[in-house]
Amino acid sequence: MAMRRSVSTKDSQAHAKCLEQLEAAFMEFRRTHEPGRRIPAALRAQVVRALDEGVAERRLRLACRVSWNQLRRWRSTQSTRRAPVPTPRARVLSVVDPDPRELAHTDGNIEIKVGPWRMCLSRSIG
Repeated sequence: MAMRRSVSTKDSQAHAKCLEQLEAAFMEFRRTHEPGRRIPAALRAQVVRALDEGVAERRLRLACRVSWNQLRRWRSTQSTRRAPVPTPRARVLSVVDPDPRELAHTDGNIEIKVGPWRMCLSRSIG
């Protein structure tokens, strides 16, 4: 026998209020924008937050008139946005100045090699 998750009256009232607010927001959005317009990120985030708080997916789809695929895509997008992005480590390159006497023989160009990359710098005249 499957056990049903009991939802308190307080939770169901909060969910009902959330659904009403989302339904009103989606109706306003659809009233002011042409069909096929992308749903704003803030509105999508509110839907995902409601899902995370336990509002039934079916009730959200009906209230907001969105598809199951939209909910799934919005939820996966939100979860990837929440993941912390690792900060790239800075690479410090050592610069070795040539002997000043050697510079007299060069044309003033500098070449920097980093791994497979090569960057050439030249002095502008004028």
